[in-house]
Amino acid sequence: MVTIREANSKLLDYVPEWQSVRPEAGSRRASFEAPVREEAGEIERAAEFLEAVDEHRVPEYIGHLVHSALQRRPADAPAQTPTPEAIEHLRAVLTRLSAQAARAIGPSAAARGNGSQNAERMAEVFGLESEGLSPEDRELELARQLVRFVLSAAGNLRRTSGAAGPGQGVRAALRLAAQKNAPGWLPLFESPGPRAARASQFITNGV
Repeated sequence: MVTIREANSKLLDYVPEWQSVRPEAGSRRASFEAPVREEAGEIERAAEFLEAVDEHRVPEYIGHLVHSALQRRPADAPAQTPTPEAIEHLRAVLTRLSAQAARAIGPSAAARGNGSQNAERMAEVFGLESEGLSPEDRELELARQLVRFVLSAAGNLRRTSGAAGPGQGVRAALRLAAQKNAPGWLPLFESPGPRAARASQFITNGV
């Protein structure tokens, strides 16, 4: 299992190259630094998720990510705040999906002896090519992809919360996030379609 300390040590790989670059203008330096900071933040959050899996705190950590994403108000986001009901619906669905990812990593997966198989399935969900990755790197990358999906869905809720009813707004937020970050989950949130009833129940019940 990758700890925060081990994951953060991976960030050192980026430091020498970053420090060696001497941009000609401040704007060019800012545009170069932003992706580095973003990637560092993703790795840190992924490591935190892995620790949450180890400590059986996945629901709490997903709630933290949702809250964090909703606190950020992008300049192009509409000036509307999702209702508490919509936020709770989204948190519940994301918690359930994150539990699926958690079964592919961590000590419980190793104890069941099917961690590798579950990890391959989750890699397909995220469209991740995991061949050649060590088990530790694969766990970290799966966690990173999940964090991206969660943050994207929560951020999308600001744009979709105007839909009729919290369920439709949540479905739209999840669909947009899945299109970009988790294509394997996209059929759950597409409507109309053969899985529309299942998706509706999935979102309404939350857990």
